[in-house]
Amino acid sequence: MTGGVDNIKNKLLSYSLRLVSKKRYTVAEMTSKLFLYLEKRGFEDEGAVGDTLARLGEFGYLDDGKFAADYVSLRVHLSPRGKFVLRRELKKKGISKDLAQKALDEAKIDELEIAKGL
Repeated sequence: MTGGVDNIKNKLLSYSLRLVSKKRYTVAEMTSKLFLYLEKRGFEDEGAVGDTLARLGEFGYLDDGKFAADYVSLRVHLSPRGKFVLRRELKKKGISKDLAQKALDEAKIDELEIAKGL
């Protein structure tokens, strides 16, 4: 059975690397994708998702803190939003309240200027 578990883990890692090569994901988003992948193929988890998430973290592909900071920075420059909306968007992506708040605190968001621009 070990060969089967290793095979599942290899398939999950390969699938997740294809995903992150196209766009960035939060840990919550990737977890959801991996469980859906397993479910569609009729596989049991047996720790494969956790192992895959750990490997992606080791490779630097999953970092919710960096994701939140980059997301806020991008939104501020390309499509300005207020802190409330950004906090809600980050929550929807599975970012913890603390990480979202840290990203918002570090960003230079002038809500008055955003409102004037609208």
